[in-house]
Amino acid sequence: MHRVIDGTPAYHLHEIIFVDNDSDFGDLNGELDEYVQNKKYKCEGLIGGRMIGAAHGLRELLMFLECNCEVNVIRLQPLLAVIQEDQQTMACLVIIISVDALTNGSLSSMIQEGFSWGTHFKRDLVPISEL
Repeated sequence: MHRVIDGTPAYHLHEIIFVDNDSDFGDLNGELDEYVQNKKYKCEGLIGGRMIGAAHGLRELLMFLECNCEVNVIRLQPLLAVIQEDQQTMACLVIIISVDALTNGSLSSMIQEGFSWGTHFKRDLVPISEL
C-alpha cells in the first residue's frame, strides 16, 4: 500500500480501499489493522473482493490492484491517460517477465499475464520472438 501512496502523484489519488479478503499471513497481524476497513472472515474470491471494494468507492474511476502488484511512478499514469482519452475504455496493465528477471532460468517460467477483451484473467507463455 505504501508503494501506491509513494508511487502515485497526489492529484491522481483520492482514496485507497484496502480489502483483507481473509488473508492468512500471520506476520501481518496488527501491522495493517490501522488501514483495513473491510476485513472479511471468509474468502470472497478475486471478483467478490473487488466488488466489496467497489461498494466502498467514492469516485467514478476505480483501479484494482493486487497485493503483489508493484506500483512505480510510471505505472499508473499511462493507464489513466488511456481512460482520459475515452471514458468508456477499460485499461489493464500487462506484466511481461523477461529472461533477465528470472532467477531459476526456466524457459517455462516466462509468462505474461493480463486480461482478455472479455475481462478474463489469462496467463500465456511469452513468444520466443519477444525474448
